[in-house]
Amino acid sequence: MARKEKDLYEGMTLFDDPKPTGAIKEQNSHIDEKNYTPIQLMCLEHLHAGEESVRAICEKLIEDGLIPDERFITGKPKFYPDICLFLNSLCEIGKASKISFTQDDCKFKLGNLQI
Repeated sequence: MARKEKDLYEGMTLFDDPKPTGAIKEQNSHIDEKNYTPIQLMCLEHLHAGEESVRAICEKLIEDGLIPDERFITGKPKFYPDICLFLNSLCEIGKASKISFTQDDCKFKLGNLQI
């Protein structure tokens, strides 16, 4: 059975202009939706829920249909570098912290929840 991707993706990249995501905002009032794309918001949701692994976050985004299931020859999702860049940018402004960087995975922890 083929997995159907949600309409939120539609060719969007991680750094495109945000689209309204009212349902996410209602469930998580600590996140300001104006500054983030739907993909970025879901990354934040997974971090807030306690997920630290970028690889695991990518897998959840694929399951949610927000990013395509395209992979590098190593098996990592092609969105993996984009997610790492986004989370690293949060570290630079003090909203997250780096836990570990290995060849297999990067781990981050959400810092200040008032993003």
